[in-house]
Amino acid sequence: MRAAEAAAFARGSTPETLMDEAAAGIARAITKFFPTPGHCLVFAGKGNNAGDGFAAARLLASAGWTMDLHLAFSEKACGPLARKKFRALRPKSGPKNHSPLIILDCLLGLGAKPPLREPITAACREINRLRNESNVFVFALDLPTGLDGDSGAADPDTVVADFTLTIGYAKRGLIADR
Repeated sequence: MRAAEAAAFARGSTPETLMDEAAAGIARAITKFFPTPGHCLVFAGKGNNAGDGFAAARLLASAGWTMDLHLAFSEKACGPLARKKFRALRPKSGPKNHSPLIILDCLLGLGAKPPLREPITAACREINRLRNESNVFVFALDLPTGLDGDSGAADPDTVVADFTLTIGYAKRGLIADR
């Protein structure tokens, strides 16, 4: 993935342009499965995976989705681009539309390796609890949090995703996942 990003940067793309393109693809994929706007819970970390999620959530909100944001870290701890996308997100207010109900898992991205650590572990457990108890559909961005993108090794609390929206290409760990 890093080589693909380097090639895109060499052609003049910026990290923000790539993030916005990823977000548009994420929003398109979600609305293919769920064409009627509903309610989205965004579980975000602090890096570019979170930025992808915030940018996608902004697009979904503009299409009528309501949002709840669950930040694993403070806004100050976010990287500059993730913080910019977070600040640009203006979730639709008003009564929450609970049908359909989805979760965006944008806690950790490609570079993360098990084992998970707090506060990410607690967020993963909450996503999995909601999926099991509340008929929620989980969309993982690039990889389910807790899954090693290279080896497929999984932390015991890895997010159980109903959909994995890969960015760029399917990661080897998704195929190797047991």
